[in-house]
Amino acid sequence: MSFKHHKPRLSEPAVTALSLLLSAAAGAVLSGSTIAGTASFAGIAAAGAVSLPSSAAIFTGALVRSTISGTVGRNAVMLSSMLLVFVVRLFMDQPDKPERSGIVTGASVAVSGIAVSALIGELPYKLPFYLFYGAVSGFAAYAGAVSLQCLRRQRLLRLTGLYGACFGAVYTLAVASLCSLRTGFADPGIIAGTAVTLAGAHFCSRHGGAVCGTLTACGAFLASPESGLSAALLPAAGLLAGCLHRRRISLSAGAFVLVSFALTILSGIPQGRDGNGLTGLVSIAIGTAVFIAAAPCYSDKWVAAGDGGAAELRPGLEHSRAMFLADSIGGIMSGDEEVKEGAAEQFCPEEVCGSCWRQPVCRSTEDTAKGFALLAEQTGDGFPQELDRCVRRESILRAAGEYRCRRASDRLTALGASGCRAVLAEQLRFTEELLRRSGTQEDIRFSLPVSRMIEEKLRRHGIEADSVYAGYNSCNRLTAEIYLPDDGAPDRSARICDLVTDGLGVFMECSGRAASGRQLRLSLGERPQYTAEICVASRCADASGVCGDTTVSFGDGKGRYYAVLSDGMGTGSGAAVRSGEAVRLFRELVGGGADTAPAIRLVNSLMLAGSSEESFATLDIACLDLDHGGLRMIKAGAAATLLCHGGSVMKIAATSFPVGIYHEAEPFAAEYEFAEGDTAVMFSDGVTENEYLFIKELLLNTGGKPQPLSRLVEEICAKAEVFNPAARRDDVTVMGIRLSRTSRSAGRSGA
Repeated sequence: MSFKHHKPRLSEPAVTALSLLLSAAAGAVLSGSTIAGTASFAGIAAAGAVSLPSSAAIFTGALVRSTISGTVGRNAVMLSSMLLVFVVRLFMDQPDKPERSGIVTGASVAVSGIAVSALIGELPYKLPFYLFYGAVSGFAAYAGAVSLQCLRRQRLLRLTGLYGACFGAVYTLAVASLCSLRTGFADPGIIAGTAVTLAGAHFCSRHGGAVCGTLTACGAFLASPESGLSAALLPAAGLLAGCLHRRRISLSAGAFVLVSFALTILSGIPQGRDGNGLTGLVSIAIGTAVFIAAAPCYSDKWVAAGDGGAAELRPGLEHSRAMFLADSIGGIMSGDEEVKEGAAEQFCPEEVCGSCWRQPVCRSTEDTAKGFALLAEQTGDGFPQELDRCVRRESILRAAGEYRCRRASDRLTALGASGCRAVLAEQLRFTEELLRRSGTQEDIRFSLPVSRMIEEKLRRHGIEADSVYAGYNSCNRLTAEIYLPDDGAPDRSARICDLVTDGLGVFMECSGRAASGRQLRLSLGERPQYTAEICVASRCADASGVCGDTTVSFGDGKGRYYAVLSDGMGTGSGAAVRSGEAVRLFRELVGGGADTAPAIRLVNSLMLAGSSEESFATLDIACLDLDHGGLRMIKAGAAATLLCHGGSVMKIAATSFPVGIYHEAEPFAAEYEFAEGDTAVMFSDGVTENEYLFIKELLLNTGGKPQPLSRLVEEICAKAEVFNPAARRDDVTVMGIRLSRTSRSAGRSGA
């Protein structure tokens, strides 16, 4: 099965040309609009809100239409205001800032109006009007600039807070401008307002329908009383239609039309010569048809109204994450060997008594057992009277001394184990911190409809999910967390990805898979902006064929990707066990939802408590932000890392303890810039500082084209022995990381 949902994008020149063409068309249309019988300031506000090239295009469109229609003189204030806005902003720093756009637009309108009034001799009594006209135009330009800023930065319509107020003002002005262009029985403003009101009622319940209907009616009344009367009942119709929230599109549309028709008849709106009631009904019917055609294309990815279901989804998500992390920690703790106190060994010297001919007689008496117990506890050289008949006294005394020495050693080991148990007590604090962080609110905009759609799609195909949480992150990228029972989860994540992709019509891939022992959590998401390329090369120190270094790379499902390199103490299989354990524990904790710093501290305490012998390993972690770019390096006793960024190479080194060697492990962590084409090279202790200059030359001398990452790490690994002057060889592992931009046109296939 194959999915390909990414549409080809227009080239940048084509987008620019289309934007200028649309701006010129908007200038031409708005130049003929009116508000309350006066020339509308919508065109001037638009010229002040958009970018400089688009502002010039709006002025050009307005000038062309005014010239063709012969209304240049009547539109003199509007045209001069647009020209003045463009000229002033042309010589300003940061001309697109909303505050500056509003001030420049308001002042330009006031100056142009005063100048034209002075020329025709009407200045005294038109001065207050143009001051008010300039203030309103400036506010409209400010609202438009804020709205465009939201669209550019967040790529969505955020209808809350300041953004919501600005979008409301822009929408009201747009409806007013469109209503002034009505001809016959079709009113463009009411048609657009009806479609928006129905969308608000259908997708955002009663509140959305009432608010959109009210703004539409307000804009219609600004255009003319006739248009206002045609749209006067839209708020009530939107409120009632909102009761059918999220039902079938045709049902909401039919109910809206019936309510509008009934309210128009019952209200007795005067028909008059212009047929206001008939115009309103015809426009509402056309707007309803527009809504029916456009509603299937709606996605809350592009519109943020209210909390998006966060009140219902967030508590469940926090609970699921906390329980999943608790199960993960419980699985780690139960898998780790417990420190147990063995039963006290009884002193019974078989090597002495086993060959003695008196053994059957001695062992049958209680005095013998009592005498052995006294020998095990006494500190002097005396001999218990219960063993007076023993014929091998010297041998018995020597065996008792060896037993006491062995028991003293065992007690010291037990004392060390009790110290490890003290370290285990600190794990409670770490666990509390992990659970507390797992419930921290993230910058995610939940989508209740998408969550339910995914859950229903999986259920129809026989997959029962415990819970599903979908939403959009700060980059407006759709993500979803799916919690499945461990015994009912598919073996392959591709099956889930295919079903979700097919149900949503949006390409989704698995960015993280973690198991807690009871549940399986799949993190799905649209492809992020960047992709991490990871290549590893390693060489063993001896002929055993086992490298003591361990590497792993994985995603956490939140747009972060981890590359981990661990160097175990020593070489060979023993070092491999230690480094593998450190990497395994870290991955399970981070995959379960823990942050890196507490995860490393918990790994450290677990490795300290897990062995009575010296056992430690380094941790070298590169955390990449695939949504925004950037790199976070975390080091626990690890070797340096070389980072190639912006044509220069940086050495990242830090003094810190490996995990498993000291009970207070505070890793080094720092943020670095990491952009498209940048390369980072991590390596174990087998690569010495003598080779750093050679690695730097490899990273910089690329001849204008980056060297393949696999060849780079292989060459560094192969030359490690040449640059190592020590006679004793060590395991060598080189891990290369390169950031590249994600190809949006690539699809995915899989069964």
